[in-house]
Amino acid sequence: MVTQLGECVTEDHEVAGSSPAHGTISSTSTSGSPSMEPDRIFIDFKQEKLTMMEVMTKVAELQKEYPEYEIFMDGDAYAIVGRRRKERWEGEG
Repeated sequence: MVTQLGECVTEDHEVAGSSPAHGTISSTSTSGSPSMEPDRIFIDFKQEKLTMMEVMTKVAELQKEYPEYEIFMDGDAYAIVGRRRKERWEGEG
């Protein structure tokens, strides 16, 4: 919701402005059981200067080395990160 002053107000403080790569999303749900695992940072562009070719090569290597992770660029974290893949249901094709 946006107020008359142009401020953005949300009631869901757990989600607003949070990012798994920055460790701001809670690792437990409201019921106390474990929920989403935080993203794993593989390449932090703030600390490494790589060419596009080097990035693409490293991403391909990471995809082979960590098949259980989805490897992608997280623009908020300015990094190549991995997120554990969800297991598929037996009935899904």
